[in-house]
Amino acid sequence: MGSVLIAKGGRVMYAKNIGMANMEAHVPITNNSKFELASLSKPFTALLVLQLVEKGVLDLNAKVSNYIPEFTRADSGAITIHHLLSHTSGLEDFVGLNCPFANWTYKEFMEGMQKTPVHFKPGSQFEYASSTYILLRFVIERVTGLSYEKNLKDRIFEPAGMKNSGVIEDQKILNERALGYLHTEAGWKNASPVANHKIFMGAASIYSTARDLLLFDNALYNNKLVSPETTKKMFSVVRAPYGYGWFIEDDNDKGKIVSHGGDIFGYTTLMQRRIKDKSLIVILGNMQSIDRGRIISLLNNLLF
Repeated sequence: MGSVLIAKGGRVMYAKNIGMANMEAHVPITNNSKFELASLSKPFTALLVLQLVEKGVLDLNAKVSNYIPEFTRADSGAITIHHLLSHTSGLEDFVGLNCPFANWTYKEFMEGMQKTPVHFKPGSQFEYASSTYILLRFVIERVTGLSYEKNLKDRIFEPAGMKNSGVIEDQKILNERALGYLHTEAGWKNASPVANHKIFMGAASIYSTARDLLLFDNALYNNKLVSPETTKKMFSVVRAPYGYGWFIEDDNDKGKIVSHGGDIFGYTTLMQRRIKDKSLIVILGNMQSIDRGRIISLLNNLLF
């Protein structure tokens, strides 16, 4: 269940909506259905950081503790913004921390981050860790004096024309929201959030539509959000397979591919961009743990 879209050079070549946005009310998925992006939120956080670097507000090679003094680990001086962006900090992911992350406050999150071990010398390896992108969200808020949501709206969504995108709030009604589901042996079930959306901001918690992600894709190509030099840096491998907010690979025939996906609370997502021919594939599912690999393979066959 969900929305799929294929575009090339900014033009939609194939799009389809499948299934229900709300099973109980029999509401079908449409072009305006809003899906949680899960970890597909990370490219947006990375872009905010790089925008602030362009403006001279942030230094990629500065210590995280320069911006968050309460990040007081004994080894905190070795961990930089660059390491957080590229998942090369060595910090353990938050799901492995010994505290009840379902209802974390900022204070509890920072206390947990002081206790978690470093798995390797910062910069020496790649290890995906959502906790580092939560830290980046706090850095963004600290240096701008504005909320993460306000930064997204002012710096990305409005310039790109993304009117159907925003940040999930647990108690707030979101019109045309596609609810998340699980499919089990016993049948369909509502997917219940296992954690507060607020603590996930930076690593997840953004919602959007397939059409809005096409606008985001176009804005990146048209340099509306960052300079070509910054875009090149964002899509350059730091430690395989990751750059700044994107997984990166090279297809010998079709050039560089940048992508990111996610899974959370009944949603599965993927955005794939082939730079050489400006092609885009978007998968937004409101059913957790669908076979993304099979679907992206089928959509690539349609495209090529």
